[in-house]
Amino acid sequence: MGNFKTLTCMGLLTLSFSNILAQEGNHLSLAQTVEYALENSFLIRETDLQNTNADNELNLAKSQFLPQISAYLNYFQYLAKPTYIFPEEEGNILSGSNSSTPYPVELGLDFNLYTGIGVSQVIFDGRWLNKKDIIKQTESLKQLRQDNAQEQIIYNVTSLYYNIISIQNQNKLIEDNITALKKLLQVIEIQHQNGLIRLSQVQGLQVKINNLEANRRKSNANLDQLVMRLKFLMGMPFNEELTIDTNISDEPETIINTLRIRSTSNQLLIQQREMEISNQKNIRATYLPTLKGYASFQFQAQRSELNFFSNEQWFSTHLFGIGLNIPIMSGLYKKAEIQKSNVNLSLIDLNMEKLENQTSYEYLSAKSQLKNAREQIEGQVQNTELADKVYNETLVGYEQGIVSLSDLMETQSALREAESFYQNAIFDFKMAELNLFKVSGNLKSLLN
Repeated sequence: MGNFKTLTCMGLLTLSFSNILAQEGNHLSLAQTVEYALENSFLIRETDLQNTNADNELNLAKSQFLPQISAYLNYFQYLAKPTYIFPEEEGNILSGSNSSTPYPVELGLDFNLYTGIGVSQVIFDGRWLNKKDIIKQTESLKQLRQDNAQEQIIYNVTSLYYNIISIQNQNKLIEDNITALKKLLQVIEIQHQNGLIRLSQVQGLQVKINNLEANRRKSNANLDQLVMRLKFLMGMPFNEELTIDTNISDEPETIINTLRIRSTSNQLLIQQREMEISNQKNIRATYLPTLKGYASFQFQAQRSELNFFSNEQWFSTHLFGIGLNIPIMSGLYKKAEIQKSNVNLSLIDLNMEKLENQTSYEYLSAKSQLKNAREQIEGQVQNTELADKVYNETLVGYEQGIVSLSDLMETQSALREAESFYQNAIFDFKMAELNLFKVSGNLKSLLN
């Protein structure tokens, strides 16, 4: 077990990516890579704008309960003046006659100008009673939205980071394998020239080298794609150079025992439920009367000629009042809104129950995967040690002429395969560990 811990630590410490790009550029550790992404990624910037918009929506809601002030200016000219009909008695007085028919009178002057200012203020509205809860919930939603975006960035960047490192280590194994086989090729070419081995054996080894070089080219192309993907997630310009250097070491037993489930998704559902309850309170508040105060200051001028700024008199009308609006019948609209809100609450409760079961399953599954990954590393360490021992013994036998070339090639391939499985086991361990952090809502602790 001591050898396992030592070799595991060595394997984790050698997870590096210092040769992705030879040019100078951004040289970042895992923590620095995540921090860069948290400051520059498109998702974080989008979330910041959404939170700003949430503040704007809150201000819009508040504005309905603040004083409303408006000024106006209206001008019109009569093409035909309004005519009012006065009864006989009033008409006779106005005309000075003694007629038995109603008397028509045109009122007003040709040119008219009205201007003024109006002020209104909500005195009581039941929806205002819920304002403190809405403000608190908006702030909580902004924070949860920010946390959720950060967790997505941390998980996606870290998983891609590990993937890049894993491919780089696999490339190193391929490169070492090619180097070893080329040295062996030089030896067997001399043996072929001396008639000790067949040409087909030389050609077979060359084919193996060619296949490995093809795998290396394919792997490098995949590596380039992953690096570009990482830059995109980080919000880094593609024309900037990036090198990654990391030093990863963890104590999995401590991680498993200290993690606790605190899913951001669950907190978001709780927040959605609280907001739906507030929405229902707002709907019920519309059954209450609303009281509004208002005031108006109006000035008017009527002229026979188009000249409002002469010394002729302006007339004013000033008033203030209070308006009470009592809702009586809304065509069952509010009732339908409440029923819809009740269904939304039921859906949220169902999703919370579903998420709780799903989170428990994923949490236990992640713990199991991490445990299995540790055991896999331990098994691969032992297997690699054994494969290395067998290869060295076979190499000695080949040099002494008692082991065939095919046997040497077989043990060499077994060693490289064991080393590859070991690197894959380390990658599986790191991903299982990352998934455990994700499902438990502890991704941010990776930055500590």
